[in-house]
Amino acid sequence: MEKGCCSEDEMSEILKLCSPVMKYMDKHYDPYTKVVIDMDGVKVLGTELSIPRDGRPEL
Repeated sequence: MEKGCCSEDEMSEILKLCSPVMKYMDKHYDPYTKVVIDMDGVKVLGTELSIPRDGRPEL
């Protein structure tokens, strides 16, 4: 298997691991908050302001 590709079993395992985090996020945070899990640790990040590229007002 190529690096970065996931089998159905791997996807199922990731979903099983992440489901409690997703439920916790739903209960305690707003939709503009995300969790980043990487080799350095876990970060909870929030977006203060976001303007989508296609939604920019004309100046």
